[in-house]
Amino acid sequence: MIDKQYAYFLNGHSPDDGLVKLCIEDVAKSGLSPETLEKTEVRIFSGNKDSLKDRLGFASINSQDILQHCRLIEFPYFNERSETIPYRYKLIPSLTDKDGGEIKYLHPIGKPAVPYILPEVWQIKEKTNKPIWITEGEKKSLTLIQHGRHAIALSGVWNFRAGKNSDLGGDKNLWHEMQSFEWRGRTVYLAFDMDLWINPKVRQALYELAFKLFEKGAIVKVVTWKDAI
Repeated sequence: MIDKQYAYFLNGHSPDDGLVKLCIEDVAKSGLSPETLEKTEVRIFSGNKDSLKDRLGFASINSQDILQHCRLIEFPYFNERSETIPYRYKLIPSLTDKDGGEIKYLHPIGKPAVPYILPEVWQIKEKTNKPIWITEGEKKSLTLIQHGRHAIALSGVWNFRAGKNSDLGGDKNLWHEMQSFEWRGRTVYLAFDMDLWINPKVRQALYELAFKLFEKGAIVKVVTWKDAI
């Protein structure tokens, strides 16, 4: 039954593959339905080493062929015209960098870490009566959207602002994607991870984002996730 429910997500992979099973467990643990995954075009990468290198600029980590050791959950990013822009990938399982740190996600070399905004969220950019949630990570955004909210995801707590590889240079303003939204009078829920209360750097990022939105006239509220997704 799994192969039928997750046909789109499997993207040609066998449901009997142990790593594929881990991918299914990962999205299921986050509460994401097969319908949500298909609607938002989230699936397991099915290309080869060359096509992965075309998308990321690399296909190995520490001389390890990524596709030989992992499966990749593919998150397509969209611009305002609903066109797909560079993908971001979650490694299943994660790998280790040269310093022993854990690598969970892969981002294309030289590409800006723009916010994850789905087409249905772009559609409300001028509708200030529609609240927007801003959270960490694509899966949390998808979970909120699955429950009828409109959400924008950041790939990291500081990635609400332009910086390296952005078309704004070193400007610390909001990304132009977020600048294009009308914030005045809109309720915005900032939903960062639970480490907000033990990590001062995360709190600093949240406060800066809150003040930037407040300056634009948003009604800012802070909420936290009960469990990690």
